[in-house]
Amino acid sequence: NVVPRAIILPLQHDCFVAFDTELLRVAAIWIGQYPTLKGLAPMSYGTPLNKAGGGIGNLAKPQGHIFYRSQVAPGLRATRSGKETDPRTAFNDPNEPGKGPLASARYIGTKINREGPVLRWIHNEVTCEDTFSASLAGDEIVIHRSMSASDSEYVNKVIYKSDGTVQFEDPTQKSDEIQASEAIWPATAISAITSGNPQGIYAVDEIEIPYPNPWKRRIRPVDIQFTEDGTAYLLTFDGDVYTLSGISSPANQIEWRRIAAGFNEPMSLRFQGDKLFVFSRLGITQLVDRNGDGETDFYKLFSNDFVQSPGSRDFPSSLIDLPEGGFLIAKGGQQSDTFNPHSGRILKISPQGKRTGIYASGFRNAFIERDPATGLITSSDQQGQWIPSTPFHIVEEGKFYGHEKSRPTPETQIAEPKLWIPHRAAQSGMGQIMGFDDRFPTLQGAALYLDYQKPSVLRISLPTPEAPHPAASPLPIEFQTPALKGSINPQDGFPYFVGFQIWGTISNQLEGISRIRYLGGHDHVPRQAIAYEEGILLQFESPIDTKTALDPNNYQLSSWNYRRTPSYGSPQFNDQGDAGVDARLIHTPFVSQDNKSVFLAIANLSPAMQYEVQSNVFGNWTQTYLTSREFPKIDLAARGFNAIDFSSLFASKPAPRETIIKSTIISAMHGEELYTKYGCISCHSIDGSTEGKAGPTWKGLYKSRQELTDGQRKRVTEDYLIEAILEPEAAKPIAYASTDAGMPSYKGILSDSELQSLILYIKSLGLTP
Repeated sequence: NVVPRAIILPLQHDCFVAFDTELLRVAAIWIGQYPTLKGLAPMSYGTPLNKAGGGIGNLAKPQGHIFYRSQVAPGLRATRSGKETDPRTAFNDPNEPGKGPLASARYIGTKINREGPVLRWIHNEVTCEDTFSASLAGDEIVIHRSMSASDSEYVNKVIYKSDGTVQFEDPTQKSDEIQASEAIWPATAISAITSGNPQGIYAVDEIEIPYPNPWKRRIRPVDIQFTEDGTAYLLTFDGDVYTLSGISSPANQIEWRRIAAGFNEPMSLRFQGDKLFVFSRLGITQLVDRNGDGETDFYKLFSNDFVQSPGSRDFPSSLIDLPEGGFLIAKGGQQSDTFNPHSGRILKISPQGKRTGIYASGFRNAFIERDPATGLITSSDQQGQWIPSTPFHIVEEGKFYGHEKSRPTPETQIAEPKLWIPHRAAQSGMGQIMGFDDRFPTLQGAALYLDYQKPSVLRISLPTPEAPHPAASPLPIEFQTPALKGSINPQDGFPYFVGFQIWGTISNQLEGISRIRYLGGHDHVPRQAIAYEEGILLQFESPIDTKTALDPNNYQLSSWNYRRTPSYGSPQFNDQGDAGVDARLIHTPFVSQDNKSVFLAIANLSPAMQYEVQSNVFGNWTQTYLTSREFPKIDLAARGFNAIDFSSLFASKPAPRETIIKSTIISAMHGEELYTKYGCISCHSIDGSTEGKAGPTWKGLYKSRQELTDGQRKRVTEDYLIEAILEPEAAKPIAYASTDAGMPSYKGILSDSELQSLILYIKSLGLTP
């Protein structure tokens, strides 16, 4: 008797009612306490990095004496025959409790009135309302339920007694409609913005979160949206919505107001016109203010016409509005116990919210966005099983993007991402921010791609007719907020992003709201990189020094491929299919006539899933990533270069260069640097802690004994560590076999010296007695 979507009503005398918003039934009534605090949101309160397990085996349950519960069947009538069953289709997994709403009836929403909440639902065009209250009848607690229908003048009364009996009273005449409630949270809070120090042409400012606050609430931001006047609407994972006024005011005084509450693990907030919507496990809800006091007093359910599994990984991750009306939503796809037909997919919701269709499939944890200028739908995803590294997608309707759990049919072909990004450069891709104007010129025409694990941001050039393939470059910005999602404030043109720490991030702050402020000028990161048959073009915003740019020692180019397998992530493979990368010889660099572009002439470029261009034309090495499957010919004149005869050029000797010997120093200190660089820090602690970690601690790991999934018990030696790093599936500890953040192979990624440095670092963290 699992209820994937319920409204929990706390009543007087420690009574609780759970109302099933899909089957429209009173699922349970009990005396005691609020349901057990299970799930991602409540479990991370006591331990911020705690990670709730996947599946449906450890769900929230009522605490106390359950004196009424209904069968799994529609609750459309006050009486039952005892023979009713669930009419909904089980789709393709009979063990999945989530089946979506009824075909003939649906939940409308929750009104907040002075006398309490009113639950509204519709059946065969008849609107019904339910209210509940608790009282004492002598020493006995009774629950009163009042049910009314729009086609009747009467209110039906039902009494649920604590001895388990149900009593039906005579109907009473309807009274006038109860007025909307007065403000529940009249108190406000004040905070300010702390300006960050300049980081080149950028600065990162922090909006203070008011602790303590008058609502006595944890504030863990998960999404932020703005109105035209610069008012921010902030959604928290704790189920609240706040307005933040005065962000763009020179007075630097931000007024916080709580305007909605009660959502279960919401993750998305979106305006459609002047209407505000929240995407949570309940569905898509419109926030309605009936009496104009600024607070939500009608939680109008726009749509729950899709399956929500109670599993902890069926995230309501993204909600974007469509110009023609309706929405696209993205739902998490890391199902472990059951198979949900709508998880791991992007769904299209009709303008009236009554129809749902599968727009695209094959995602592990997609975060989607729409470019307001072009209408392109973009998406991130996260490395995992069948997702070999971090992708950037331009999503097309009907396409399948690789995660096997949501493959439409066995013969469906994979639509490869427009761009792969190495896992070390973006270890947990999240939201994208688009729509920059000339107030932020370095990001105009680009997407700001958020990485949660580091945290960090990458600039991704969006496709144009002249540059059809996107490229990504990490921006030289450091900040402390875990980066989940963000949007642009129309008042200042700056991107604001939010996040909180729950697992898998090395940020120093538990939660935060940050702003990237543009100070003027240009950064030294390539604005665009395009692969051609004759080489790679790098375009910069500011003029470059010709002597530096013509020195081939200031560039390095390598390429590799990935493989999709059931294992977590992928090693790197060269053109011959062996573990490793291909180092590409840059024959000769050329500089454009305006000194803002460099063309790297390279012979015999071949298709590769990952190209990494490292350049050092401004005194600092920067990285740019491309995915190149085809190579058009370059029109040098159109790009501002003098003509080049490439046949003669490639027949001649490459430009002279010094021989650069890469450092092969092996040390524990270098291993410590690699521990952070390659993301080992996300899954392995160095202080002995294991809470919220997907792998064993490295403190005392060396010489310890590990129970493996194949039944062996091995001593952790140098050979074992090499196997665990290069072939993790062959040396998987049984204690971490069920985690959904697997260990990727670093074969072909780590050099021999890096591997030895990591092992030295692990050994330096102590021996097990």
